[in-house]
Parts: sequence; structure tokens; C-alpha cells
Amino acid sequence: MEYCGGGSVSDIMRMRKKTLTEDEISTILRDTLLGLEYLHARRKIHRDIKAGNILLNSEGHGKLGHYRVISFRFLIFLNDFFFKN
Repeated sequence: MEYCGGGSVSDIMRMRKKTLTEDEISTILRDTLLGLEYLHARRKIHRDIKAGNILLNSEGHGKLGHYRVISFRFLIFLNDFFFKN
């Protein structure tokens, strides 16, 4: 993963002491959805999407951080283990 010197979206909002504009939100959300699409194509789930885990690079593009990622196969295993036994 590349260096994201912009900090997290949560950090930016805290430093600015205000929420993001609709344009800023849409840009970050687009990048976040592309990241989720990438993970889901590889059958992974990011279990903790929030402003503190969306990092911004120097160009302002959002990247998913804090990879508590879990595979679909593992979720099926857990479901079977806990609910079918």
C-alpha cells in the first residue's frame, strides 16, 4: 500500500472542525467503493469501514486502511460452526 500522508478522513474533519462538502464526500466515497469492489472480487470483506479507516494520499484519493479483512469462505465456516452444530 502506498504512503497516505493526508491522514484519515476522521483526522481531516477533526483538524478542520467541520464536516466535508458533498463534492469531497463523493470523491472519497468513489475511491472507497472502488477499493471494496477490488476486495470483493477477491472474495474478501473489509469489516470496519469508517472515516478513521479511510486514508487519503497526497493527491486526495481515498484508500482503505485497517485491514480487518475476512474471506467469504471463513464466514461460511463460522456460520456453519456456530449455527448448525
